[in-house]
Amino acid sequence: MNIKNKIEEIRQKPEHIRLRYVWAMMAISMLCILFVWFFSFLAEEKSISPSISAESDPNIENMKQSQQEIQGAASGMKQTLDSAKNQIQSGLQEQGQ
Repeated sequence: MNIKNKIEEIRQKPEHIRLRYVWAMMAISMLCILFVWFFSFLAEEKSISPSISAESDPNIENMKQSQQEIQGAASGMKQTLDSAKNQIQSGLQEQGQ
């Protein structure tokens, strides 16, 4: 599918449908940013010397807690993205009828 044709097709849709596309693309973009940030965080964590233990450095425990919070946020974003996809698909199906 040609991207220019798809953009033109989206421009022809009503505003509420175009807003669905905007929110879906924003969610996808945020997921990409979160994944890059998360994996860079993991790479940085692996580069920390293994001789450092949680008993000697309380920051390690804070980092583990932050990692769990990030994973929870990522799963919440995935659910939001899935919900947006479903709304877009149902909207497109309604228009096709």
